[in-house]
Order: sequence, then C-alpha cells, then structure tokens
Amino acid sequence: YANTQSHSYYVEKLLGDGGFGVVARCRNINSQEVVALKSIHKELNEDGKAEAEVMYKLRQLDADKHNLVKFIEHFEHKGQFCLTFEMLDLSLFDFLIERKLKPLHVAEIRVIAQQMFVALEALKSIGLAHCDIKPDNIMLVNHCSQSFKVKLIDFGCAKEVSALARFDSIQTLGYRAPEVILGLPLTEAVDMWALGSVLATLFLGRHFHPGESEYEQLRIICMMQGLPKDHLLKAGRKARKFFTESSGKAWRMKTPGEYQQDTGKAVKQCPAYYEAFNSLNDLLKARSQPMETTEEKDHKAFISLLKQMLHFNPKKRITPSMALGHRFITMKHLSGKTCDKLYVAKARLQMTRCQLEMAALDPLATSSKVPSWDEASSSENDSEGSSGASLDQVSRRKTYILESKSGTDDPPTAPVDQDLSRKRTYILESSGGTDETTTPLVEVVENNRKSISKRKGGTKDQTTAVTQKQDKVTKLTALLDLAVGKNRTSKSKGGIKNQITAVVHQQEKITKLTPPLENPSVHDGVKKDKRITAGSPNICEDRPPQEVAVTNITPAKNVTDKTDQIMEEKPSDIMEVRSKKKYFRRIRKFCSKQFKRFFSCCRGVDDD
Repeated sequence: YANTQSHSYYVEKLLGDGGFGVVARCRNINSQEVVALKSIHKELNEDGKAEAEVMYKLRQLDADKHNLVKFIEHFEHKGQFCLTFEMLDLSLFDFLIERKLKPLHVAEIRVIAQQMFVALEALKSIGLAHCDIKPDNIMLVNHCSQSFKVKLIDFGCAKEVSALARFDSIQTLGYRAPEVILGLPLTEAVDMWALGSVLATLFLGRHFHPGESEYEQLRIICMMQGLPKDHLLKAGRKARKFFTESSGKAWRMKTPGEYQQDTGKAVKQCPAYYEAFNSLNDLLKARSQPMETTEEKDHKAFISLLKQMLHFNPKKRITPSMALGHRFITMKHLSGKTCDKLYVAKARLQMTRCQLEMAALDPLATSSKVPSWDEASSSENDSEGSSGASLDQVSRRKTYILESKSGTDDPPTAPVDQDLSRKRTYILESSGGTDETTTPLVEVVENNRKSISKRKGGTKDQTTAVTQKQDKVTKLTALLDLAVGKNRTSKSKGGIKNQITAVVHQQEKITKLTPPLENPSVHDGVKKDKRITAGSPNICEDRPPQEVAVTNITPAKNVTDKTDQIMEEKPSDIMEVRSKKKYFRRIRKFCSKQFKRFFSCCRGVDDD
C-alpha cells in the first residue's frame, strides 16, 4: 500500500525496475482507477523532484491532444519520491519483442511518426527537450482498441533547451545525436535525431545504430552518411577524440587501434549486420518481398523523411512542424491516378484507426488481437475476388467512420447497392490527395437528392409554360378557321398548329411592309393561304410537332377583321371586287416577292 494525503494506492503488479527505481501497476482504493506508479530510489529523490517539476510544466499542454503521458500527482512514501501517471499498454520495444522483431509496415510507422512529431512540436513550444527518446519511452495507449495510438513517456531526463549547453552527455547510446558525441552546441534537434533512429528501428525490426560504444555508433553513421563537414569537426569539442586531421588538412576517422591508444578504451566491435547498408537508400533492400509501384513510392517517401531527420548538421535537420508537412505524412505522393487505390485506402484507414475504437470500425472485431498491416492486406497470390472483398471491408469501415463524425453512432444499415456506391465514392475521393478532412457521404447523397428534385421542379415549370403557349395557339387556330371558312380540325394537331403559326408570323411581317388591302375577297384569302402553305418547305402535315414560343400575338386585321366585314356584304359588292382582279394580282405578286425575301427570317422565328 502507498498512502497520500488524498489517495491510497494498492500495488497490484510490478511492471519494471532499473537504476532509477521501480514502476508498478496500482489501483486507487478510493476511485478504483488503475495507474502507473513510479517510485524513485532514495538517493535519486532530487531527480524525481526535477521530473515532477517538468510534469507540472507539461500540464499547460493537453496530454491527449499532444500525445504526452498524463501526470496525476506526486507524493513521498517511506522516504521515497513517487509519481503517478495514467496506465498505458506496452512500449514499442516490448511490442517488437511480442512480434518476434517483425518489422512494421511503413503505413504503421507513419501513424507513430505523425503522433511523435506533434509531441515534439508541443515540447518545442514550451522550450523543453525530452533528451531520451527511444523505443522504451514511446508507449502504445491501448493497442487492442486504438491501433498504434502512442504517447511519449519518461521525462526524467528532460531539460530546458536553454540549459542544454551545461550538459556534456545526454541520450541513450544507439539513439544519441552526433552533435552530442562530437561536442557541438545542443538544441532540441537531438530529439529529432533520436526519433529518426526509432523509426528506422521499427522499419528494420532491430536497432539501427549500435549501442556498444560512441566510437562504433559514429563509425556506422559515417559509413552510411559519410564524414561530417569540416566546419562541424573543427567546431566539435570532442571531434579529435574520434577523428584526426592529416597534413593535407583532410579529416579521417581514427582506426580502432588509434582510438584505443588515445583513449585507453578498447573498442567492442558491433555485430556485422550493422554494416549491411552503405547508404540510407540501401534500406529499401531490407524488404525481401517485391513491392508494387505504389508501395515502393511510399517506401521512398519514408527514406526521404529519414534522411532529413538524420542529417549530420543539426541546423539543417528537419523540424517537427516541417516533418508534419512532409509528403510521407500528408500522403500527397499517393494522390496520383496511377496509385493503387486499395493500398491508398488501407494507408488512410491506418491513420484513422489510431483515433477511433475498433468496435466503431468493425462491430465483429471482438478479439483482443488487432490485425496488422500484413494480415489486413491481401497477398500477391490472392484472387481478384478476395482483393475486392478486402477493399470493400476497408471502404465499409471508412464509410462508417465518416458517418460517425456526423453524429451516427449505430452501424450502417443502408442497402447493399447504396453501400457499394458509397464505397466507390470514397475510394475515388481518397485517390484525389486530400490530406485534410473528407465530407460525410450522407451529405453528398442529400445534396444529390436536392439537385434532382430541383431538376424535376424545373421540368414541371417548363411543361406548364409550353401548355400555356399551346392554348394560345389553339385559340388563334379557331379565329383563323372562321376567317378562311374551313374546318381544319381534321388535320393533325402538330402540323396545323405549325402551319397557322407560320401564317400568322408571315402575315404580320407582310402587313408591316404593305398597306392593308381594301375589301379583299374571301376566295383570294383562301388561295393566298394555300400558296403560302405550299410554298413553305418547312410547313407540312407530316412534320413532327414542335414547341413554338408564342407571346402576345394578335391576328392580322387584314385577315380576320376585314373578312368578317366581307361576309356581311352583298353579292353586288363581290362582283365589283372581281372586276378589279388585275389590280390585286399585281399586289399579290409584290407580296409574294416580299414573302420570299423574308422567308428565311420567318422560318427562323418558326423554328425558335
């Protein structure tokens, strides 16, 4: 038992011990909360108090948002300084051991890298450097429910960036930055180097740099990346401990014998597998299985980020904010049309799974074992059907994630066809490259429905307008039937309407050019109509119906009003009109010429 002024803890299990003290799994008797209790050895109580000061400073940051371990309280028990933290799952080092040192896929490494960049950027904002980043100090929160959700722990070696100059040696061997080994000025860039070594370790399934000695670590670094620049060696306080300057002012690394002779320390040679790579580009050879084009492109993007994280010059080393914008993290290199959509969909899903519970992703995943990238992906020998099924599962999960963000807590129950269409929509949108937030598919469907309803409404309006125009044409037809004295209803509706409309337009134009005729005969009017009908090639009875824009058309007075007056006149008046036939014949010829001249214009109006 461990008692404080406000809480009592019951020790359930010992998790680990070391030179600093022990870590145990404890339960708060009052609240039944499970915590991790770190008990510092009595002789190191001052170090424990320094760590507590750092943790209280970190409280100004959101621990969950910035992927930092959550600090609860500190107290003294039987002369030992104790700190309590939230209970996490297991470290990346233990995770690799459980996997039997099986390397992680780059899509899984991307998830861890992005979270650690956020953590380092948060530490930089308050002027802190962790100074002890390694796989042991990056812990999985709960790998069963939140895949690859990690947090940075153990701030016992954390320092103010402004105070780093007072320290001669920091960080763990194998993850120690070269500026620490050479004695160069130190900045928060030491954490970026250490994180780069951690990511390379996850990629290989073993330590990237040897931890036997500083000499061996520096030798392997120089073998892969070349010697440091001359100005770095000249500025390093401890550079001549490992390098010598020849008479020609060219620097070279000392041999193991020269190093032992100068320092009195024997060099323990590292295992041969550390010498397997002559450059960082050779890391691609670590993958024994052949890679597809998209996967190879993703690996090259990871190597590009790794080169900038492991730059010899700390001033040219990539910063956390810049690393968050690197194409490996944003996946901009996976947005091309030639990229494998299945690979891209799984890579994006991997970034999302660390933020949501597995139950939300797939209600059937009740096992505590979380499938890895290799288990989730289909093998190269799988059939096309199995690959399609895997893609459907990935898309279904992603679709539900998007719907959950919009307030839906239940699993999707849409029909199969609608579900498949949503999957295809997501896959197409994923291949477009947007590292930023996607619109929920439900809103897309609703917008489509609204647009369709608008189209239907517009069609109804257009139909109503055409119907009104046809009514006007029908009324006009009745008037002209009275004028010519024939019943044209026996003809087809589409043809007669087109003929009468053409007659009205043509008569209007002729009336504007010529004065109205006095006392025209009914027979002449009929003949004129027949000639116009026969002379117009665009007006025939078998022509398909057309919608004609008819607005504010009034019948020509010389065709309707005059004919009404003629019907009431006496036969003697009709005989008088016949005697003047020659005169009107000339006028008809003139009208015919005018009609032919403006026929094209009338036809254009008729077609409109």
